[in-house]
Amino acid sequence: MTYEEHRTPDLKDLIALLRRRWKLIATFATTGAILALVIGTSIPPSYTSKAQLLVARSDAGPADVLDEAVVDTHIELIVSPRHLLEVQDSLASDPPRRRSTEAPHSPFLNTVILTAWAKLQGALATFLSHASVEASPMQTAEDSDGEAIADELQMIDFAELQEGISVYKEQRSRVIAVTFTANDPDLAAFIANRIVENYVKRGREGQLAQRRMLERELAERIPSAKVALERAEAAVRDHRIASGLLDEKSIEALDRQIAELRRQLAIDLAKAGMGNTSLSPLQDHHEISPGVAGLNGVQLSSEPPIRAADGPSQSSRSALEERLHRTSQRLRSLEQSRESLREAETKLKELEREASAAAQLYESLLRKQTELSVQGPIQQDVHIVSAAMPPEQPSSPSPVLFVLPAFVAFAITGGLLVIVKEQIDRRVRSERDVEEFVGVPCIGLLPKRRRFRLHRARHNLIDKPFNIYGEAIRSVVTTALSRRRIPSRQRQFRNCAVFAVTSSEPGEGKTTLAVSFAVSVGMLGQRVLLIDLDFRSKPVAAALGKIGKDAADKSEGADSARVVVRNIAKLGIDCLPLADRREDALSFLMADQLSSILNDLRGQYDCIIIDSPPLLGATEARTIAAVADNVILAFKWGSTEIETASRALRLLQHSGIKDIQRRVFGVITQVNPRKHRFS
Repeated sequence: MTYEEHRTPDLKDLIALLRRRWKLIATFATTGAILALVIGTSIPPSYTSKAQLLVARSDAGPADVLDEAVVDTHIELIVSPRHLLEVQDSLASDPPRRRSTEAPHSPFLNTVILTAWAKLQGALATFLSHASVEASPMQTAEDSDGEAIADELQMIDFAELQEGISVYKEQRSRVIAVTFTANDPDLAAFIANRIVENYVKRGREGQLAQRRMLERELAERIPSAKVALERAEAAVRDHRIASGLLDEKSIEALDRQIAELRRQLAIDLAKAGMGNTSLSPLQDHHEISPGVAGLNGVQLSSEPPIRAADGPSQSSRSALEERLHRTSQRLRSLEQSRESLREAETKLKELEREASAAAQLYESLLRKQTELSVQGPIQQDVHIVSAAMPPEQPSSPSPVLFVLPAFVAFAITGGLLVIVKEQIDRRVRSERDVEEFVGVPCIGLLPKRRRFRLHRARHNLIDKPFNIYGEAIRSVVTTALSRRRIPSRQRQFRNCAVFAVTSSEPGEGKTTLAVSFAVSVGMLGQRVLLIDLDFRSKPVAAALGKIGKDAADKSEGADSARVVVRNIAKLGIDCLPLADRREDALSFLMADQLSSILNDLRGQYDCIIIDSPPLLGATEARTIAAVADNVILAFKWGSTEIETASRALRLLQHSGIKDIQRRVFGVITQVNPRKHRFS
């Protein structure tokens, strides 16, 4: 079972973690809020000024219909690169005569600067009362402001214009709003007005140029149209004279003559009906046309002539033939003339149409010229209805508004960092960490006492037995004694238990735990022996030396090496400071004499506590743990790494302790009670 598998916290653990680390999260959130406030106050405020344009109503559609395309077209033209480049050139050539007297900083910073300068002036006036205080830098800038030209306007580039401008339509209307945002209110108003003025001026100049171009075009086309009209009228007139079509009556008279001749010819043919054979020579010589011969149903027969008995005389027939011959010739002549006149009439109509078209063109050009001459001022498509004014309040949000979002964001970030830190934190903080992740039962927690020293153990444990530390150590002692394990071969020694108190590394509170454990057992009326085998640091010998110099020494175990036991009457325990005699302690461990010494001492004491050196870095600690009945492993709260404790526990297993769950107990030392309740 690995540490990572059990380190995933649930909701309850997360809440406890956040409550335990609330100070860190609050500090992180407060820092973020202060940082946001400082950054917000250091950024210059932005001012937005707005000008409005009104688009003229389009004549193409109904009066009550809004032409969306026209308004959108004007918006696109205003923000077009060409127009903005013209505005940039206009700003460079014609900047304002006065620049803003307000510094491009936030009001908060301005107040701080002015206050500091006022205090500096007061100090200068105190020490230099005979001299006048020089003018402030702001006042100097203000005095020279009337002569200076706005340098920042000359530095405005195309990208700043594109970033600062905003053009949109005011709801469902023909009003276009043009806004510009800058750090100076006067600058924002000036540029917004310059943008709309240039656009309106550009539109007016475009319409004026179009009118002038139209006037020049009319002035050039009217003379040529007039010449073309005169030329067409002359052609019509000349054609009439040449073709004889001075009027339409000539053609009508010719038609009447042709009709009269046809009627006369029909009458003559009717008279010649009885002797139509006599007309055959005329037909044979084609003197009578088929059309004339067939008039009024008179048919010229092709049969051989039949002489009639009672027909007209020879002279009558000759006269009739002569008259028919003349009539037919006259008819042919008139028909030819009529065909010629009809062709001339067709051409005349074409010439007249050309003359009419030329006349219409000439009249339309004259009419346009007249309309332009009487036309009033140019009707612009857009005009300014509201000029931009310098805003009094900044358009950028107040820096105070960023405080709460920054506080919340940094608080959330701090909480996430705490959770991540907790996930990668492998330090012992609770009984769960000891039991599940290290693998030994935890028998208690000892609170941290800031002023607790070993030479003051009597004051903290005996004189004031009901303090929080005394209660905790008695709980540890009671649990350890109830769970102690005594080997069957040692039960002959009045059930004396040997506890080896050790830790993974130095500084985890094992010596304090050993002394407190011994004193608490002595308070229960049992005879206790504290053996100091931590001969590297010798903390027990140093502390017990300060308790009193009246400690009695006595020798025990004459058959073994010399063992000098000191009685600490103030604490009610005996102490065997082998750390003072390193050569004896080493010989005990090397020659396997510690077991025999413990066997000699078991019959004289109810409980023996060994202050052992740390397991990691001290080889003798494993030997001490192997000969002890039980091992108490100290873990420093919030400091001991779980992996380090697990490595120390594996060393105990390698030293010969197989039943870890029954022989090894864990105690968490130096616990912060206020923070531990959220663990």
